[in-house]
Amino acid sequence: MTLKQSFFLTLIFSFFSISSPTRADTCLDYQPGQSDNSCAAAYTRQQQTLYFNSPQLGEQSFLVKRVVHKATNTTVHSDFDFSANCNGDGYLCSLSQHDFITLYLTTFREAVKASSFYSYITHIPEPCDPTKQVCCDDNNQCTEIKSIPNQSSSLRQVFIKSVVQALGYKLVDKAFDPMSDPDYIEELSQGEVKFILSGFNSYNSVCKLEGTQCTNYHGTIYNTGADFSHVHSREADDLNRFLRYYFNQNDKQCSSNMRCDTAQLCTISYYCQ
Repeated sequence: MTLKQSFFLTLIFSFFSISSPTRADTCLDYQPGQSDNSCAAAYTRQQQTLYFNSPQLGEQSFLVKRVVHKATNTTVHSDFDFSANCNGDGYLCSLSQHDFITLYLTTFREAVKASSFYSYITHIPEPCDPTKQVCCDDNNQCTEIKSIPNQSSSLRQVFIKSVVQALGYKLVDKAFDPMSDPDYIEELSQGEVKFILSGFNSYNSVCKLEGTQCTNYHGTIYNTGADFSHVHSREADDLNRFLRYYFNQNDKQCSSNMRCDTAQLCTISYYCQ
């Protein structure tokens, strides 16, 4: 599937567990805290790509970036980069940006409540010695064969054991509150959402989500790169990091350039193969 056939959405949230320290603790900021030695002594940082599947949207993926308290092994802060697509579905791809975002986050909430997130791991078959054991193929057909030559690796789906550990307590706890989906989204995104990536059919854009409203950045993402301009310097680094992750996830080799003028407005360009 090409970028022109998909509707992509990326959304970064920051959440805290109820017992976690206040926002003033910079150790809970995933990016700034990484270079602080005192933070590294008490917290570890983890990244994991997770998936969920719904009848409405099919399979969707997101990157969760966790700050974990070492002493308690508790996730005290999480950032989320959601990458969503309409999988070429004519109805989904024709939805307005607002309606698609609402539907996406509603199905994500249902996945939180159902604890139905999973990841993929690479399975490499172990070599078989037919003189010591019965050799089985990938279809569990077992015979005493001489060897299993040229076995290739494959991906296996593995469901996560603890949604609270993976995503953070507050996100899971709020999913069960008797509030409407828009209220749930707004409750979780107040002051914590960085940006969303979305696009319709032939282009992809980035917008910043505040509550349930999303305002586009000036620019676009296409199959061989990205161009954004008039991005304030306080947001440009976050956008640049996202673009790097986005193209890496799509197996693109890219060069990039970011420059800012005296008015602190930045231009970001990516050139990819």
